[in-house]
Formats: sequence, C-alpha cells, structure tokens
Amino acid sequence: MKKIRRRGIHLKSFRFIHAADLHLDSPFKGYMNIPSEEITSYIKNSTFIALQAMVDLAIREKVQFIVLSGDIFDLADRSLRAQIRFQKEMLKLGEYNIQVFIIHGNHDPEDGSRADLQWPDHIHFFPSNQVEMIPAYDTNGQEIAHIYGISYPTKSVTSNLTKKFNITDVNQYNIALLHTNLDGNPNHDNYAPSQKEDLLQLAVNYWALGHIHSRQIVHENPHIVYPGNIQGRSVRELGERGCYIIDVDETKATRLTFVSLEAVRWIHHKIKITDLKNEQDLKNIIDKQLKILEEDKEYKPTIVRFTFEGHGPLHHFLNENINIKELLLEYQEYTIESLKSDQFFVWIESFKVNTSPEISRDQYMDDSHYLGDLLRISQHLLNDSKELQDFKEEALFSMKSHLKAGKYLREMDSEQQRTEWLKRAEELVLYLLLEEVKS
Repeated sequence: MKKIRRRGIHLKSFRFIHAADLHLDSPFKGYMNIPSEEITSYIKNSTFIALQAMVDLAIREKVQFIVLSGDIFDLADRSLRAQIRFQKEMLKLGEYNIQVFIIHGNHDPEDGSRADLQWPDHIHFFPSNQVEMIPAYDTNGQEIAHIYGISYPTKSVTSNLTKKFNITDVNQYNIALLHTNLDGNPNHDNYAPSQKEDLLQLAVNYWALGHIHSRQIVHENPHIVYPGNIQGRSVRELGERGCYIIDVDETKATRLTFVSLEAVRWIHHKIKITDLKNEQDLKNIIDKQLKILEEDKEYKPTIVRFTFEGHGPLHHFLNENINIKELLLEYQEYTIESLKSDQFFVWIESFKVNTSPEISRDQYMDDSHYLGDLLRISQHLLNDSKELQDFKEEALFSMKSHLKAGKYLREMDSEQQRTEWLKRAEELVLYLLLEEVKS
C-alpha cells in the first residue's frame, strides 16, 4: 500500500469499523456435548464465521480501515487454527487496501505463545511498552486519521493505561484503542482500569474500547464506545453481537451504525405459567415461541433458554425434575431429527424453573395469622414509597458495602425495582411458609 504524507491538514470523510473481543476459537465449554455433530461443529466455528462476516462487511461497505480493540484470540497461547484463520481473513482485506489496527488484551497478551507468521504491511499490531501512533490512509495514499494504541504485555494489567497517552493534536481526527474496564464495571475483571474523565481529558475524537462484552456508547462527541463481542458464547451474552460502522465527515461529525455479525444468537425467554392450566397449555406456549424464533426474518441459528416463572397449577409438575428432563429431551431430539447440514436450527439449551404454587393472596390478607401480618406490612410498603425506601435501606445495609453487590444495587435502585424486589420477596416467603405448614 502506497503511503504519502500530505502537507497541511484538510480533513476528508472516511469510514471505518470498530470491533473487539473476537475470542477466536473459543472452546464453548458446556456446549460441546450436544448429541448432534452438525450443531456442535457450527457452534465451535461460530467465532470464525462471525470474523468472516466482519471482513465481508468491511469489503462490501468499502471501509478505509478496521480497528480491533483486543482479545482477538481466546487464549494467551493462541491455537494455531485461530492464528491461521485470522491471517487468512486479514490477507483478504489487503486485496482491497483496507488497513487493520490491532491491540492485544488480557486474553491474548504479548507474552503468550504464537506461531511465527508473516503479517503484511496493512496489518498493524501496537506494542505494549508505549503508546504508538500510526496514520490511516485512504486508497489514494492520503492521510485521513491518526490511530493510537497500546497492547497488554501480560494478562494482568492493573495500571491505568490512559496515563501513557499523550495526544494533543486537535486538528487531526484521533482514534485511540484501549482494552479497559471503564468506571469499574463489576461484571468484568478490573484490568487496565480507567475513568471516563481520564479519556475526556485527551484530544481523542473516538475511543475504540474493548473488554466489556455488552455494546454501549458511553459518551458522544467525543465518542467513547464499546462494540461488545462479535459472537455470544453463552446464555449470558444474549441477542445481537457485532461491530460498529463509523462514518466521519469533513467536520469530524461522527455517525455510528451497529451491524450484527453473530453466527449463533443466544436468547433467554421467560414464560409466565399463571394462565397455564395443564401440560397441553405448556406445550402450546413453548411451540408458539419456537415458531416465532424459527420465522425470525434474520433466520439465524439460535440457542434458547426458557425460564418458567410466576405461580399457577403447573408449579408442582415443573418442579418434578424428571418432567423437565423428559420435556427437554423430547424437544432436543426433535431438533436433531429435523436438522439437515445446511438447515437453520433452534436448540433449546435448558428449561429453568422459578415458579411458585397458586396462592390466594386475599385469602390470607385479613387473617390474624403471621401470614396476614406479612401481607399487610407488604401492602403498606407498596402504598408508601418513602417507607419502602427506608425499609430497603435497612434490609440491604450490609450488602451495600460489598464491592460488586453494592455497585449492582446502586445501579438498580429505582422505585420500580424496589417494588419488584418486595413483590418477589413476598411471593418467596409465602411459598416457603406455606410449604413449611404443609410439611
């Protein structure tokens, strides 16, 4: 690729892709015992299929470059298979003069073992000893942006890497790659911790972050963005997974478009049993939801977890372990029997049960028994938001000092959430007390 540095700065419009956390060749622990070779093979290859979809997208949308913000590989000791597959796709991008800028994260740090593969000039890996700047060029060899980045030397990076960035050129469009746990997200390891204020102090137009697997636009103008991972790897990583296409115009105005890339989509669907009278009703509602997934216009292979919740006459049936096992096996066997090698599938990963028996709340409300006291106190709290708040503060006081639980509670502390917690607690206590009385 011919590169010519221009004199003076005259900004041009350009387009690039931001992706992160590819986790190529992820082992998908717990999902490799599915009794279908076609399904297990497809799941195991899903990260590679998503990578190929990203490359095809870059070519189709005529982007000038791609930034990859860490954890390209799933393990520090990268599998040879993953490295060769990645190299193959990167070489394809070179045929279209698409540059690629890459940092290493905690899963694929620099000190991990790797094959001695040759990488062409359009592929740029940032070092770990310092922040480096590499210009991005358009197809005419004209400079369009400055790309900054720093990799992880080892897995456990606990220092704030933003302190190593020194970006002062406000005339250029500056993009910075960083694999970081921003603002102490409790759901991820606290590697390279940073604060939003750290990022906003630097003359960066677009912070291309990685590490957090849920996509989020943390800030706009300047942009601070997590694209999430390109392929969900369990029921904890639900829904669409992919990358952002970013369009920048001559005024530095920045527009983001999310594009899903996942080869397999994970779904968690909750089913209320309150209106279900018998096993046929249960089967009907499962069949209905499966039909909706099978007719989805995107037609992507799907793995779904169903959770039954609420109270009703099917509670005791669902809580008999053998019934759930037989129900799951029947649906899974049907999927395998109807599967062809090139066929879309919906695989039920599991049935989870979180139900309670039918309880007539009004039946106990006026009772002088302690169940009546419990219900009357609960009703009073539901009618008085101030008292509910005070009650919540007292009940959860000890948990608020916990590092992860405290942050989780603060994030979810709304009047609606407090009401939901109280209703769920009431339902659980009623169930436990009535079960104790029966026994």
